[in-house]
Amino acid sequence: MIPQIDTSQNAIWKQRYRAPGIYYAEIALHAPGRGLVCTNLSGSLQFYTWEVATGQLSQVTHTPGGQSTLLQLSYDGQWLYYLLDKQGNELGHYVRIPYTGGEPEDITPDLPPYSSWGFGYSQSGNRLGYAVAGADGFTIYIVDVAHTVS
Repeated sequence: MIPQIDTSQNAIWKQRYRAPGIYYAEIALHAPGRGLVCTNLSGSLQFYTWEVATGQLSQVTHTPGGQSTLLQLSYDGQWLYYLLDKQGNELGHYVRIPYTGGEPEDITPDLPPYSSWGFGYSQSGNRLGYAVAGADGFTIYIVDVAHTVS
């Protein structure tokens, strides 16, 4: 006789596929006490600030359906940057939120939604550069960013 497979919500075999994992971690270049983590501790990928000395994680995004792992912490540890994709279609805008939490601030409000796969900082950390894919091809943007929380 073949045993019946447990297909309930909390079946032991399902727990293996839902185990929490860390998918990205980064420490601020000029503020090594501050870090950023992308993990599925909440059940979907979300971003957490990481107090490196204590190991404490604090969830800063609560996006339904989760986030992508495309995020970056500013060199001074003041800002978290990521592509905010509200519809799950990988189109959106880069936004930033303070390390201490808050509402996302769109850093490219005048652009139509775009797809992007990565970005980086200038050596001094005052400019953010990224490439976007649009209807007319690929475009590279450089944005001046202030690193002081108002």
